[in-house]
Amino acid sequence: MGQMRPSANYRLLRPEESAAVAELAKQVFDEFVAPLYSTEGIAEFHRYSDPAEFDARNRADHLTLVAECGEEIVGMLQLRQFRHVSMLFVRRDCQRCGIATRTPQYGCRTLPETLTATSRAYGQIQSQRSACLCPNRFSGNGNRTL
Repeated sequence: MGQMRPSANYRLLRPEESAAVAELAKQVFDEFVAPLYSTEGIAEFHRYSDPAEFDARNRADHLTLVAECGEEIVGMLQLRQFRHVSMLFVRRDCQRCGIATRTPQYGCRTLPETLTATSRAYGQIQSQRSACLCPNRFSGNGNRTL
């Protein structure tokens, strides 16, 4: 897809897609994130993204949204407790096209909860920051949460 901006649709994961989406997350992690992690960190992510674990989380307290271009899933967002980003990955050929921005935006429009994320550099909490990903929502104290 290169520099073209793919037209993506956003929706909930279908149960039969769990293994393929878990594999997408693992592939993107291995390509872009794993070189920054220790062997132990990589092994931990591989356990976390194992298709059976991924599916079990979706049946418990997680929700996964996908981005698809045509018939192909090109991005995924998994939310812990239906509101906190636990994984967000976009296939290499669809990166820098806004999919990682629009997938959480779809969640903000679709889900009743405010989505949050914690930023971590190189897998370690260097400067932990939590942020609201739904700019039009307000925190419990009445202040706009950004």
